[in-house]
Amino acid sequence: MKYILLIILITFTTHVSAALKEYKLPTAEDGEIVFIVDDETKLPVSASDDMARVIEGALTFLPKKPGESLRWTWQYRIQFLTDQKVKSVVIEDERDEKIKLLIEDDKPLIVNNEWTGVEKSMHLSKSSFEMMKSEETWLLLRRVRITYEDGQESKLHQMIVVTQPMRIDILNKTIAALKARE
Repeated sequence: MKYILLIILITFTTHVSAALKEYKLPTAEDGEIVFIVDDETKLPVSASDDMARVIEGALTFLPKKPGESLRWTWQYRIQFLTDQKVKSVVIEDERDEKIKLLIEDDKPLIVNNEWTGVEKSMHLSKSSFEMMKSEETWLLLRRVRITYEDGQESKLHQMIVVTQPMRIDILNKTIAALKARE
């Protein structure tokens, strides 16, 4: 499946300035977790351990099929820092009181030490369009659980921040791309 604009919005950074801020936020199952934000760029720092690093959390729009409304989704990318064989990748929403499964990949395809996963897409309805235009900043908390063939595990907690200007920009770019295709 091809994307209109494959990676439109990267919501955290792997390049870190000297000014870091820590935020303790409650999660659904793991209690309070420290999330780190680069105070200069205002972007969350990429979650990582010795085995893996979350390098992308992107809001993305999917191609519009004739007679169908535009669809949107979240795409994630993880970089593996060792040659350890990956058995599974699970991404969960941990913002609310109950954890919500977003992606479960029991046969992850690793290419050039990277994995990419996409959540189930949603149609861009009038209500979701209004939500995209709202002034509210979206604060998403994702738990990434990776199981390796040797039984080791990575559990990474990633904050994703999406502001209204970011969402408006992605909508404008998507609309321009659709018009260019006509």
